[in-house]
Amino acid sequence: MDEGRVEIPEWTPDELRRALDAPGRRIVLLDVRTAAEFAHGSLPGALSMPLDEIDERHGEIPPDADVVCLCPDGERAAVAVVLLRSLGVPRAALLAGGLRALGVAGEEDEGEAP
Repeated sequence: MDEGRVEIPEWTPDELRRALDAPGRRIVLLDVRTAAEFAHGSLPGALSMPLDEIDERHGEIPPDADVVCLCPDGERAAVAVVLLRSLGVPRAALLAGGLRALGVAGEEDEGEAP
């Protein structure tokens, strides 16, 4: 293992679907795209918290929830997971493949690297 590398937990789309269907499981879908991107659509029930607002708004996340960070391809979500964990949100993970893996993100998404 590379000592300087941070391991970022991931959920596959199938794991997310199963978790959302599980009774009593508390899942926060945290969409870290910009407000303009979020306005074009996200997953039902997702909380919009742009990456640059996480530091000031992370207190809105219930401490007992599993947090799945969302963005088009996982790049910003990975940054969000590292930041959330440093802020005391231990159960933060990203959606492997991002929203595109679920067919949600499209051409209207801005700011992601190709």
